[in-house]
Amino acid sequence: MRRWVFLLVLLLLPPACAQPVTVSDLLSHPENFNNTKVTIRGEVFGILRRGREVWVSVENGGVIGVFCRVEMTENLKVAADYRHKGDIIEVVGIFHMACPEHGGDVDLHAENLWLVERGYEIPREANLWLVALALSLFGASAFVSLKLKRTEKSMPPYWY
Repeated sequence: MRRWVFLLVLLLLPPACAQPVTVSDLLSHPENFNNTKVTIRGEVFGILRRGREVWVSVENGGVIGVFCRVEMTENLKVAADYRHKGDIIEVVGIFHMACPEHGGDVDLHAENLWLVERGYEIPREANLWLVALALSLFGASAFVSLKLKRTEKSMPPYWY
């Protein structure tokens, strides 16, 4: 019985220990994580393909570039912008405080990359009151501008 409990603890222990680190922790104290394997989870907001390699920008309290193979990113479809919530991914890789391969930049070389949650379009409704206010202000300013031009033409020059 004790052997089963011991095996069960051993099986459940690794997932509990592999908690994701926030990007802000990596960037605040890079010396603590330099050249170590870390796990991060965050939102994709940029994908830059360069041949067989890809740079993925991941945001989670900070921004970091994740360097990976193109095969790892085949499932990534949505990058974050004003109209979209980006894919949520989890990355396991080696963190470099000053990567010798990439000119001394801070980066993460991915060993594994998983899609946790698919991104989606953020619905944005047009505010009709705001549109009406903008149009009325435009009309009022055009009216005042034309009125001032007409009064300038009817006045004699200032040197008389």
